[in-house]
Amino acid sequence: MMLPGSVAIVNASFKASERGRALGTMGGAAAIAGALGPTIGGALTALSWRLVLLVNVPLAVVCIVATLSSVPTGEERSRDTHVDLLGAVLLCLAIVGLVYGLTETQDHSFVSAAVLGALVIAVVAAGLFVWWEHRDPDPLMNLRLLRRTPNYLGSTLSQALAGFGEMGLGLLLPLLLILNLGLNPALAGLALMPTTLPMVVLSRRAGNWYDRGCCSTAPGWPWC
Repeated sequence: MMLPGSVAIVNASFKASERGRALGTMGGAAAIAGALGPTIGGALTALSWRLVLLVNVPLAVVCIVATLSSVPTGEERSRDTHVDLLGAVLLCLAIVGLVYGLTETQDHSFVSAAVLGALVIAVVAAGLFVWWEHRDPDPLMNLRLLRRTPNYLGSTLSQALAGFGEMGLGLLLPLLLILNLGLNPALAGLALMPTTLPMVVLSRRAGNWYDRGCCSTAPGWPWC
């Protein structure tokens, strides 16, 4: 949930001709963090599993201070806006219901009340979320962009597929290394580091390619 916010902040903080490089740098930094995360997390887990949760507190403080000191003040909006609280609640119900329902299939049958009840709540909440987002003037998620902007639809689908693969590997590979191969958590974290190297190397380069390609194909545009 923090990733879209960070992308929006970076997008607003840099002029258009520099956004590709800035977003690429952010992606590379995220990849480095993803490479170090399993290793640091494994070392912390070896000491106490509670440290894996507590370490987020100082990181959050550093991020807040860095954001307040580095990000320029945004322009005031010409009209009042509001947070789509109903949309946020419906989306939360849909996600929690889906995850809880699928998780409970480990201990209950698929037709049990706990599983079916959670999945029904997820489906109903998702349907209401889509309905509400088309009617709210300031939606939490502007679904019309998927229909109006093919590039946005394509990037959303590609990011979703990449996320499925990345999150799936991030969940299954540590279990395989620790439970099946008998590695300790710290060593398992080191073994996962090579999976992030392509993103570390290519993110900044891809951002530079985007900036150069944009300005070479549309030199008269305002951001070039």
